[in-house]
Amino acid sequence: MKKNKYETIAIGGTFSVIHKGHIKLIIKAFEISSKVIIGLTSDSLVHEIKKVKNVIKYQIREKNLKIFLNQKDLLDRSEIVPLYDFSGPTTREENIEAVVVSNETVNNAYKINTIRKSKGFSPLDIIVIEMELTGDGEPISTTRILKKEIDEQGNKL
Repeated sequence: MKKNKYETIAIGGTFSVIHKGHIKLIIKAFEISSKVIIGLTSDSLVHEIKKVKNVIKYQIREKNLKIFLNQKDLLDRSEIVPLYDFSGPTTREENIEAVVVSNETVNNAYKINTIRKSKGFSPLDIIVIEMELTGDGEPISTTRILKKEIDEQGNKL
């Protein structure tokens, strides 16, 4: 078995509907690291940043994420933690080496590294993946899936 580039990295998201873009992010993280800390947006943070009222509850999103990870035989290499702010454990745990983000959220990674530097931590390597696009050239998003505009693969409905 080949040695992974990293021992511990982090990713984050709301994961209301696990779509093609999320899968790309998750799989990339596990391809390059032995352990992946998955920050799962808390209900309070979802309401704060997304300004939505009827979000799928944390416990359901966590259960669905665990089912997905188990199906991919990745659950034992993951740690799911609730996110109460944008940085989660990345600014508290010195041992995290990298973060995998989309080009949409890369600015958060830069902010995280600024905070880490102020604490004397090493900066995280930032691995940026391109957003998965639908046929109309727009990013696949949970919002569009829930509005029944597209499916989880980005196909127009």
